[in-house]
Amino acid sequence: MSRYRQLTVIFTIKPEGRCRHCGNSVLKNIQVTLNELVAEKPELSIREAKEFLTRINEERDEKLQEARVARKRIIDGQPAKRRNEEPNKPSKIQKFTSEPAVRPQPAHTQNMIKSSSSPHVRPPAKLTPLGLSMTKIPSLGSSASSVASSARRRSDHDRLMNAMIRRYHERKKEAKNSREKYHQWEQDRLKSEREKIKAQRNTQARVARNRRADIHQHTEMSERRRQEEEVILKERERAIEDKLQKAYAKAQLMKEAKKQRIMENKDQEMKKKRYQEERLKMMENDKIARERQLKMELDKKLRDADAVRNQKLQSDAFVLQKRNQMKFLVFQETYEDVKKSKEEENAEKKKRLSERLEQAQKNNQELMQKRSYALKIAAAQKQRQVEEVRMAKEELQREQQARIQEEVLRNEKLAEEARRGVSQMKQMKLEEIKEKHQLERLRARENLRRNEHAFEAEREKLEQQVGQKIAKSEKILEDREKAEAVSFSIIY
Repeated sequence: MSRYRQLTVIFTIKPEGRCRHCGNSVLKNIQVTLNELVAEKPELSIREAKEFLTRINEERDEKLQEARVARKRIIDGQPAKRRNEEPNKPSKIQKFTSEPAVRPQPAHTQNMIKSSSSPHVRPPAKLTPLGLSMTKIPSLGSSASSVASSARRRSDHDRLMNAMIRRYHERKKEAKNSREKYHQWEQDRLKSEREKIKAQRNTQARVARNRRADIHQHTEMSERRRQEEEVILKERERAIEDKLQKAYAKAQLMKEAKKQRIMENKDQEMKKKRYQEERLKMMENDKIARERQLKMELDKKLRDADAVRNQKLQSDAFVLQKRNQMKFLVFQETYEDVKKSKEEENAEKKKRLSERLEQAQKNNQELMQKRSYALKIAAAQKQRQVEEVRMAKEELQREQQARIQEEVLRNEKLAEEARRGVSQMKQMKLEEIKEKHQLERLRARENLRRNEHAFEAEREKLEQQVGQKIAKSEKILEDREKAEAVSFSIIY
C-alpha cells in the first residue's frame, strides 16, 4: 500500500468554467485515481493501469470535443453532422485545453431564395428587355401594359413570399430537430456521467467492503491467537499444578517411610519451620500495624486539612461579612449625610417660601384694605402666585421623596447581590474542597493498593525462600541416608 500511495496520480481535465456561446456552466469530468483503478483490478501492474487510465481519458476527451463541436454548430444554426460521418478528430496537443479544437468553417453561401436575382424567381418585368419593349409598343395602351406589369409583379411577389415562407418553415423545423438532438445528447451525457459516478461509488463501496472484511479477518485471527495462547497457558498451569501435587505426594511418602530414622532431624526442621512461620506472622503483623498506622496518619492529615479548610472558609466568610458591613456602614453614613443635607435644604426652602407666603398674605391684606376693585384683582393674582409657589413646593418635596425611595431600593438591591455573591463563592469553595478531598481519598486508596501488592510480592518471595530451604534440607537428608546405607553395606 505504501508503493501505491507514492504512485498516486489523478488523470483529469480542469473545469472549463462557463460556455462562451450559451453561458451555461460546463460540467467537470469525473476524477478517477490510480489507487481506485488498482483496487478494482489488482491483476494490473502500475504501468498497465497508467496506460489503461490514459486511454480511457483520451476516449472521453474525444467524445467531449465532438459534443462541443456539435453544440457549437447547433447554436450557429448549421446542421449537425450525422453519426455515420467521420468527425474531425482534435489534435493531441489540444486534448487537455479548455477551448475546443479550431476547425475550418464552411463559407456561408448567400440565400438565393431571399434574393431578387435568384434563378428560382423571375426578375421584374420592368428590368427585362421584354418589359421595356412592352412599355414601348404603340399598339397597346398604357392601361394594358400597366395591368400586365402589375399582374406579373403580384405573381413574382407571391412566388417570392411562398419561397420565403417555405424556407422559414424548413429552418424552423431544422432548429427544432437540432434542439431535440441537443437535448437527447445532453440526456445521454448526463446518463453516462451518472453511470460513471455509480461505477465509481460501487468501486469505493467494494473497496470499503474489502477493507472491512480484512479488518474482520484480522480481528478473528487475533482472537483465535489469543484463545490459543490462553489454552496453552492453562495447560502449562495445569501441568505445573500436577507436578507440584506429584512432588508433594512423593515427599509425603518419603517422609512417612523415613519417619522413624529421621525423627531428630524432623524435630529440628519443624522447629525451624515454626520459627519461620512465627517470623512470617510477625512480619505480617508488622505490615498490618504499619498499614494501620499509615491509615491513621492519613486520616489525621485529612482531618487536619478539613479543619484548615473550614477555618479558612470561616475566616474568608468573616472577612467578607466584615467588608460588607463596612460598605453598608459607609453607605449608611453617606445616606444619612445626604438625607440630613437634603432635609436642611428643604427646611430652608420651606422657611423662605413660608416667609414669602406670609409677606404676600400681609401685602395682600394691606392692598385689600387700601385699594378698590383693581386692588382686589391684583390681590387675586398674588393669591394665585402664592398657590403656584405652594404647589411648586409640594412638587419639589414629592420629587425628593421619590429620589430617596429609589436610592433606598438601589442600596437594597446591591446588598442582596452582595449576599448572593457570598453564597455563590461559598458554594464554589465547598465544591472545590469536595473535589480535592475525593482526589486525596483516591490517592490514599491507590497507595494502600500499591502497599498490598508489595506485601503480596514479599510474602511470595518469603514462601519461595522457605520452599528452597525445605528442599535443601531434604536433599541433605537424602545424602546422609545414602552415606549411611553405603557405610552399612561396607560394615556388613
